[in-house]
Amino acid sequence: MEKIKQNKIWITIVVIGIIVIGILLAMLHRQKQNSPEAQSSSYVSSAKASSASTSVQDKNNEKAYAKKAAKMSGHVLEVNGKEYFTSWTKADFQKWANSYMSMNLDDRHKDGVKESFGTSTTIENSDT
Repeated sequence: MEKIKQNKIWITIVVIGIIVIGILLAMLHRQKQNSPEAQSSSYVSSAKASSASTSVQDKNNEKAYAKKAAKMSGHVLEVNGKEYFTSWTKADFQKWANSYMSMNLDDRHKDGVKESFGTSTTIENSDT
């Protein structure tokens, strides 16, 4: 009878020990998963996926802009630090420049002279 009680105590101690060791191993495993080394591979794969997605999106945007640009005809004109899209050709600008240079100096610098240069905005001479 005494031996059975001792065996039950030993069995109980061994079972409790196994449970404690299992809990400690589970905690260690969870801590390893949260370590920077374990997360770095996850981060790297996430960054690669994000980069690939961005690359595909950039290529699609580039194709869309290329199609849009191919349909456009004209040039970009910068006046007073602002950029405008103009439908004028090089010949149109040369014609305007020749006409402008043929004017006398007073007419060239006179206030109120307006020109659109093929843009949707009219540009005007003024003192300001």
